[in-house]
Amino acid sequence: MTAEVKGHATQKKVLELLNMMLRDAVRDQRIPFNPGEHVRVTAAAPVRHPDDLKPPTREQYALVRQNLPEYYHPLAVFLEETGMRWGEATALRRCHVDLDADIVKVREVVIDDEGHLIRQAAPKTAAGFRIVPLTPEARQAVAAMIEKWHPADTESPIESGMHPEELIFRSPRSGKTRKVRTEAGDKVETVIEGVLNRNNFKRVWLPAIKDAGIARQVKNAETGRTEWWPRVHDYRHALATRLHAQGVSEKDVQLVLGQKRGGRVTWLYTHGSDEALSTVRSAMQGQQVRHLSAVS
Repeated sequence: MTAEVKGHATQKKVLELLNMMLRDAVRDQRIPFNPGEHVRVTAAAPVRHPDDLKPPTREQYALVRQNLPEYYHPLAVFLEETGMRWGEATALRRCHVDLDADIVKVREVVIDDEGHLIRQAAPKTAAGFRIVPLTPEARQAVAAMIEKWHPADTESPIESGMHPEELIFRSPRSGKTRKVRTEAGDKVETVIEGVLNRNNFKRVWLPAIKDAGIARQVKNAETGRTEWWPRVHDYRHALATRLHAQGVSEKDVQLVLGQKRGGRVTWLYTHGSDEALSTVRSAMQGQQVRHLSAVS
């Protein structure tokens, strides 16, 4: 792959898309073989200091939550307790929640296509289709939103549209009306669907992390852009690190988080755990090391 496609992550995405198209072409017998089969990513993966990968602590997240508008507290708790991706949490429907068994089923996602929110069946990977256990805190967060919105327990077909009346987590303006201008210049009232938008959520997230005193700007090594830390996505990394510290096996962590491979998670564990540093220090000093047992 040439240097015209900048960045390791961008090259990976471009190559994945290219191979998908070429495999379909082979399957449809439009071409005899996949000419991109042996194309490799040439850009080096960015290397970052462990401090830039270490997720916030429980105490830091508590400060962030305190500085979020109260309406968003259940969402913040749910993300912290489940490690679900933003698009998975915002796509969660009442029919996929079982409070008797304390589980939620990840069956679909909401994706942002250039500002247009789309309901989609397939999560990021096949492993994304999964069952996630609810802690008492996560269960309480879901119950609070059910009490707030009384979402419909129906299971509408994905191709039938968003159906926000089924969603657990919504914008506080969901169901309200607003006036919009038509192409003809007239103003008409429309009902706000209230599907949560990541960019809109940043309007409350950024002030919250700044007021909590934990925000810092980090330069993205691939894009060159300056980004704010922590991201909402770091809730996933925090849960992964926490589970590892409790001795949960990597396989089980992958299962809960909906990940195909554990390499990225393992890297975070190895470099992000204060207990790991303590363990190594004890070993260096000749002290007996307490080993964590894996929980299946």
